[in-house]
Amino acid sequence: PMPSQAAAVAQEHALRHLAGEARGALARAALPGSRALAGAAPSAEACGAMAQPGEGEPGEGERGEGAERVQQALELSAEQALATECRQSLLLQGRSGTGKTLVLLRRLLRRHSSANGTASQLYVTKSSLLREQVAADLDSAGCPRARVSCPPDGVLCLTWGQLVQVLQGPRAVVGYNRFLQSYWPRLSSYARGLSPLVVWAEFCTRLRPFGGSMGSAGECILLAEYLRDDIAAMGMRLEAGDLHAIFWLFGEYSRLKQSLQEFDDIDVAVMLRRALDKSPVQCDAIYIDEAQDFSPAELVVLLRLCRDPRGVTVAGDTCQTITPGSAFSFRDISGALRRRFQVDGSQVAMLSLGLNYRCDPGVVALANSVTRLLLGRFPRCADSIEERALGEGR
Repeated sequence: PMPSQAAAVAQEHALRHLAGEARGALARAALPGSRALAGAAPSAEACGAMAQPGEGEPGEGERGEGAERVQQALELSAEQALATECRQSLLLQGRSGTGKTLVLLRRLLRRHSSANGTASQLYVTKSSLLREQVAADLDSAGCPRARVSCPPDGVLCLTWGQLVQVLQGPRAVVGYNRFLQSYWPRLSSYARGLSPLVVWAEFCTRLRPFGGSMGSAGECILLAEYLRDDIAAMGMRLEAGDLHAIFWLFGEYSRLKQSLQEFDDIDVAVMLRRALDKSPVQCDAIYIDEAQDFSPAELVVLLRLCRDPRGVTVAGDTCQTITPGSAFSFRDISGALRRRFQVDGSQVAMLSLGLNYRCDPGVVALANSVTRLLLGRFPRCADSIEERALGEGR
């Protein structure tokens, strides 16, 4: 039997926390250096190229030559190479430390080289730290970055917030914290005891999904369409009364926003999508990193920015979702991509990276066991990927 709504929320949060704690050892165990290169397997030659303890500091020329030798010796695994060389649009899943960002970078650099530096390419993430790291990695690879514009004249790395500014979109004011503090007190008495996080996830995902026909900010799908599925975005079952209440609450939430002249992230994305429908802005390729941090409406906007049906690369892990209200699967992204370009499933590749380069086999086993518990209880809350550790079985 499905757990009660309150118990389900508590269980999912606990399991997600345990999975996060298990994978937190990845970052603590990782060597300092590039996140994008953390998923690469160094060969014996690479290890030999690294300075040994007791050696003197190299000169500038020696330092550059050593870095080049290490870079050239970084080897892709078979699954990373397959993803890098894929000629279709690619949806790439993988847990922390499997080399997703490395693959994105290699795909970007391959297109940059094949087009003699003329391809218009855009890398987008929600994380400013990840954007800075990827920009630094591109600099190290000798790939010049274009000035900030859209479409870019070359390669450009932006956060979502920066992209919204470039596209001259309004600023989103309402996030989960503001919703909880300013909106929920006015709505909670009508919520039938539902958790505010469950309601927020429905507002952000199921009521405004990938395939929704929202005409303007504040709109959502029709009630009849919403009632077709009683499984919440967060994975628990909702009663018919809950669904009716959430739909009504969304209308009140929208009216409150309008009276306060505020927007949330989905409103901003819908307005950008409508602007792009009227005045298209398109690049040759787009790379979306940590896709689980975006909303469906934001991902739809990013897909609109690419003109090439083979030019989309999306990487992420729905089990690492930390953004309140973000809840969807890579199958949902695949459907949105196919609708965007009017292509069938054979034109979109969906691959997974299973080999974890950062983590001890014991930590991987623990993380897998917790993830299995999470997906066993809430099968639709995340995508299933069974990861393995480097050196497992030795």
